[in-house]
Amino acid sequence: MILTKLLRSQLKYLFAVTLVPVSVISYPMPVRVQPEQPSGNSSQQVRIYLLSEKTDTERGTPPSRGGTGTHIHFIPSAQATPPDNGTPPTDHGTGSRGGCPYKKELPPMTNLGGSEKLNLTLNAHPTFWVYVPYTQKEVLSGEFSVQEGDNEVYSTHFHLPTTPGIVSISLPPTLKPLEVGKTYNWYFNINCSSVKLAEPPDSVVGQVQRVAGSGEFESEFQTAKTPLERIAMYAKHHAWYDTLTELAQLRLKAPQDSTLNQVWVELLSDRNVGLAQVAQEPIVGAVTENPQPESR
Repeated sequence: MILTKLLRSQLKYLFAVTLVPVSVISYPMPVRVQPEQPSGNSSQQVRIYLLSEKTDTERGTPPSRGGTGTHIHFIPSAQATPPDNGTPPTDHGTGSRGGCPYKKELPPMTNLGGSEKLNLTLNAHPTFWVYVPYTQKEVLSGEFSVQEGDNEVYSTHFHLPTTPGIVSISLPPTLKPLEVGKTYNWYFNINCSSVKLAEPPDSVVGQVQRVAGSGEFESEFQTAKTPLERIAMYAKHHAWYDTLTELAQLRLKAPQDSTLNQVWVELLSDRNVGLAQVAQEPIVGAVTENPQPESR
């Protein structure tokens, strides 16, 4: 009898111990996972999209004809205002002047930088880009100048390339650097007339302001791994001249690269840029500078 009671007591103890882990396994403590919060202001991020990750519709751009992999979005400065220090910038030339013929099949001479939204650079000696629908044979002379108020900073004469297209001209590295915070006017003039002073030159004008890179820009730029990522950093931080120049130089080195071509067309067609009319025009490179214009 005593043995039976003792056996029953041990069985109850073993049964109670066995239930403990079962109850723990059957009713686990709930675990709450916090969702990952996005960092920064997503509307202000430079977008570099791969088509394998996002479609054209998802990223809000027109469908790509060839389906390339990258899109760069330019963000203009929120503080962009036209400074009152001279001739206001204009994107288009003055039309058929300077003896230059009107070409209805081509866009007019067009400034690719220098408007109030597209006037910033981080470069002490920036490069300027202009679409010119004329050739070296059609243009008698060309003149480029940069001014700060009434003071001339730089002036040179030039010849155009042999084919129409987007041309460039750079401030020489020997020139005194543009000062941070100052706004300069620049003028790109061509004359197709063989009669001197017969007509005013066909021209475009623009403005350029040098700015200092922020700590955020420097940090992000150092982490960029490819040329397109570095260009995207310029675009994010409002530096239009640098965005345009770096991408144009890439295209000149690889003119058959369909990805670079697509990026270029989309960038110029961006609503923040507004240069769709010349986005498909060829980039023909730098003009040939000469100290004095040649008579013909």
